[in-house]
Amino acid sequence: MEDLDDDSGFSNVINFKISSTYGVGILYRPNDFLTLGLGVVLNQYSDLTDGFVLTDATQAVQSREFQADDAIEIHLSGEYVHL
Repeated sequence: MEDLDDDSGFSNVINFKISSTYGVGILYRPNDFLTLGLGVVLNQYSDLTDGFVLTDATQAVQSREFQADDAIEIHLSGEYVHL
């Protein structure tokens, strides 16, 4: 954490958060030329709003008005090698 001073004389501490991410994947190779893949990723974006603090006091917005929903991503892949 770093203290940041602005021209107004106020000092702010800013915390930078990153969402928790979990993933798993598999690859299937039915022959020497083809590879198929499947991956699933869970992004816990709701972590970003835990302890959320507004740094701009000029706005009439409350931190409870912010929301971030978790998301599940599904990734499919394939590769064909032509020799």
